[in-house]
Amino acid sequence: MAWSRNMSWTSYYEIPENLCSLYLRRLGTKKKEPTRAYLDELVYLNQIKIPFENLDTTLWSEPVSIEPTALVHKILLENRGGFCFELNGIFSLLLQSLGFDAHMCPCRQLRHHEPCPVPATHCGILVNLEGQQLFCDVGYGGPVPRGSMVLKTDVIQSIGKEYFYLKNSAELEGWLTLYRKSSNPLKADLSLVQIAPISCYLCDFYGQTMLRSQGPSAYEEMHAAIKMNNGGFANLQNYKLRVKVDDKDTMRIVSDEEFPLVLQKYFGIMKNKHSERT
Repeated sequence: MAWSRNMSWTSYYEIPENLCSLYLRRLGTKKKEPTRAYLDELVYLNQIKIPFENLDTTLWSEPVSIEPTALVHKILLENRGGFCFELNGIFSLLLQSLGFDAHMCPCRQLRHHEPCPVPATHCGILVNLEGQQLFCDVGYGGPVPRGSMVLKTDVIQSIGKEYFYLKNSAELEGWLTLYRKSSNPLKADLSLVQIAPISCYLCDFYGQTMLRSQGPSAYEEMHAAIKMNNGGFANLQNYKLRVKVDDKDTMRIVSDEEFPLVLQKYFGIMKNKHSERT
């Protein structure tokens, strides 16, 4: 008897043959030995070359799939981005194809305006490497580490020019909270996500993908974001574009007419769709 009414889960455990070569070509790097230095390189390149974006859900009303061949088509052949389950999903497949012991793990977003915890509809990646368990995230669209960090609590870790640390979460036993240390001593450190350090399969996030892409629990605000290799970023949220380069920080409203050009210039997205405000 089939477990599902009209689908098979087999494809979620198969890495498409062309995934590795297409992915490394998009990142502009080559296959190397699975070391931490190479992992950090891949995380960094992913964050500056592949944008976080939820435009299928918020702008174009198209279905979102994390089935591996669908991820290859969207992110590697169409040169699109995606949201967390898409980006960390395909990145975990890349790591596995390169010989890393990598799996996805559940996470909970902490940067929101709800008065209570929201569902755990984020994810990250756990990598067991050289006797350590590492955490990385290429699907956040915000100020997460630009490399891997050791999954160890109460230790400040330097990643790039930024500092992060993990603490045991007070609310849920077994979960960890990731903080970004503030560079301003007058400001509190920024709590980013809660992490459940358990290894999961890609298909374990099928339901969460539907939760964030369909119905009343789907993304409400249109969002596209990417980091830049000079330490800056571009962030488009509900037609408000913010671009930070070095010490220059600008913000402006994007018109309907220039919207496709903004998507192409800052995020590399050239989808041929209309972009009326929703």
